[in-house]
Amino acid sequence: MPFVCIDLHEGKSKEDLLIISRAVHQSMVDTIDIPEDDYFQTITTHAVGSFYMIGHI
Repeated sequence: MPFVCIDLHEGKSKEDLLIISRAVHQSMVDTIDIPEDDYFQTITTHAVGSFYMIGHI
């Protein structure tokens, strides 16, 4: 069972979060053959300015 952690800047709608979550899950179903019903994710949002990535500071 893959456990997926998704971190995003805050401000996305609940609908956007669901679209992102489903897209990530479907990508794993299609590419690494996880079962369709194997769905375990967390989505954490962060204030703008508190979430940094290398090369994007």
